[in-house]
Amino acid sequence: MEENKVNIWSEASVPGLVLGAVSIAYLVLNSLITGLAGTGMVAFLIGTLTFVVWAGKFILCIWLFGFFQKKFAKAHGITERKKIFHYGLVVAGFSALLYSVFSLAYMLYINPEALNASFDMAMQQYAPMMDPATMESMENLRSDMPVATFIVNLLWCFLFGTILSAIFSARIAPETDNPFQDEQ
Repeated sequence: MEENKVNIWSEASVPGLVLGAVSIAYLVLNSLITGLAGTGMVAFLIGTLTFVVWAGKFILCIWLFGFFQKKFAKAHGITERKKIFHYGLVVAGFSALLYSVFSLAYMLYINPEALNASFDMAMQQYAPMMDPATMESMENLRSDMPVATFIVNLLWCFLFGTILSAIFSARIAPETDNPFQDEQ
């Protein structure tokens, strides 16, 4: 019996784009919300709103990830956990790359002052605890922050997606096979 071949890369591109777009929308919305200045109760409300937006984005991304994996498995009649898991890995990779590239562009070109403001605030807060050599080292890191953030975002988003893929593939195709085992 010949197995029906599915191009996982093309199938995962749209879900990866959707998940990346949700994360990008969160980044932009969060930037707009935190741009509202305030003290006292206004600052508390802004902080609460940013948390609610983050929690909504977090839950939506988890739900969408599971939805896309279930849809993929059902559309192609796939019951093997390993294939569903690999599909999830590709979705996570597309989404992580899209979000990380946008985040890098955001920090370098769209709103570079946000990074500088955050870095300056951190430096002011921790300056009393640092000696001059540490302060100089921290200032030298400023130019490397966008690239470091890109790498950390890429790794974190992919790792989180990998964990979600393992969880959802086990729920979609329980007791069939182990996605971490070599084929025999």
